[in-house]
Amino acid sequence: MGLSSLALFLGLLLALSTPAFGKFPDSTSHKILYTNRNSLQQSLVAYLEAFDLYGEHDFAILRKIAEECLRQGLCSSDPYIRRSSITGAGLVGSSEALDILSQAMDTTDPSQQLLVLSAASAHVSHTSDELLFKALSSPYPIIRLEAAYRLANLKNIKVIDHLHSFIGKLPEEIQSLCAAIFLKLETTESDTYVRQLLSSPRSTIRNYTSLLIGEYGQKRFLPTLRNLLTSASPLDKEGAIYALGKLQDGHSYPKIKKLLQSTDADISLAAAQALIHLGKEEEAISIFEQQIAESRPRAIYTSRFLSKELAIPLILPVFLNTQEDEVKLNAGLALLHLQCDHPCLINYFVNWLTKPNYTQTIVPTFSKGRATQSWKRIGVILPDSPVDRAKALSVIQNTEEHVLTYLLQLRKEVSLPIVKKIVKSEKTALASKAIAYLSHTFYQEAIDILSEASSLPGEPIIRAYADLALYNLTKNPEKKQALHRHAQNLIHETLLFVDMEEKHPRPNSPYLRYQIAPETRAQLMLDILESLVVSKTQEDIRLLIQLMTQTKAKNLHILAGLLMKIIE
Repeated sequence: MGLSSLALFLGLLLALSTPAFGKFPDSTSHKILYTNRNSLQQSLVAYLEAFDLYGEHDFAILRKIAEECLRQGLCSSDPYIRRSSITGAGLVGSSEALDILSQAMDTTDPSQQLLVLSAASAHVSHTSDELLFKALSSPYPIIRLEAAYRLANLKNIKVIDHLHSFIGKLPEEIQSLCAAIFLKLETTESDTYVRQLLSSPRSTIRNYTSLLIGEYGQKRFLPTLRNLLTSASPLDKEGAIYALGKLQDGHSYPKIKKLLQSTDADISLAAAQALIHLGKEEEAISIFEQQIAESRPRAIYTSRFLSKELAIPLILPVFLNTQEDEVKLNAGLALLHLQCDHPCLINYFVNWLTKPNYTQTIVPTFSKGRATQSWKRIGVILPDSPVDRAKALSVIQNTEEHVLTYLLQLRKEVSLPIVKKIVKSEKTALASKAIAYLSHTFYQEAIDILSEASSLPGEPIIRAYADLALYNLTKNPEKKQALHRHAQNLIHETLLFVDMEEKHPRPNSPYLRYQIAPETRAQLMLDILESLVVSKTQEDIRLLIQLMTQTKAKNLHILAGLLMKIIE
């Protein structure tokens, strides 16, 4: 094929794969943009009239309208509208949207600054450095730390200079949190700071830093960790044992094995856990047998790291026979982790997850040096304030979703009946997670469950989410029309945002400790609206614009963000 023929072929291919978007006459464009200065809705009505006349979209006009909408929303005196504008800008990956987020950082409101950092996750690239460095000048330490962590994720070593002048002003407990930032950078200079934390006069800081080194898999600090094994401080020993086990340091095996005999039950259990990571579970089993016989919840839950062949015969009888709630709970969670599907185990967790009222939840508890963990049940009284209530529910729901994740990993014959019960429950967050699971399966049973969920009475957003999953699986045009109806109904709802807290940094997390995210219902609504963006059909774009002409000001700016996304 000649060069000219190839060019013609590629041009034809591009034309066939790209929607036909045109440009309105200049007079029409000017009229629409002039109207937009005074009334966004009127300019969109004029745009739709032009679209109906010319039969194709003018993306240049749409981009200007959407961008202006977001900028105006950012200047609003209404905090909700400002949050909607920031969320809308966060949906887009363009430089214009990043500029809007950068402007939104110019505030004295820490919650708005944190929302900007959370929204900017769509712009994770070196182009977002300027925004993050602006956040480093925030008067609030937590904002500066979150910005520093995000810069460290981008391997921007300039953040070290900022932390050097900043870290000394922090409380000592917070200084150890900085270890996660330094561990992300992996430079000689950042390692120096980590070693300083490991030699801190406070055992709590040394312990926390050791735990983070293990979590982040940094073997460069092995010599220091080995030295901490012989420390007189139990916190030093426990933190070092945990890290050396996670790092699979065979050199430390003899010392860790010796610590099995410690009179401190926490240290002996931590040593047993480390030996499992070192591939020596047969030498650790005696500690588990002893402590499980003593009904120690941490030993019971830690047994999840043993092989199924050893662990299930050890803890299933405990689960079936104990009368102690905390022992049963930890045995059950360990068995789930091991993918045990005993009917009594499944009924225990499904009955708990499908309870309609939130009067109890489970929370993690740790040993003194935080090397081992268990769970306990606590009572819950939900706050009356909608925002505080959403935050409390979010914490509870995250725990329940953690349990549901393990249930969904069981074989299909077990997991699908569980999903059916969860979808019928009154718990929106769990039902949406179950529906999301079904949307990635192609079993006929899954489609049947989704079809039933799409016509259930009660929560309309669950019906909408089920229709979204069905459309993604089947591409049924009737389901696309259903999504259009759902979008028209849902866009008028008030969106709630909750601040999420991660007690301990995790290597794969985009944030250090705090993030603001849409509450479950808000996120489901955004997912449904974003589905209209993906296809980029003329019909979907028209619906999005039409929604903007009908929507009250509070959610208009989220739609503007979606409009920008659809044309980027």
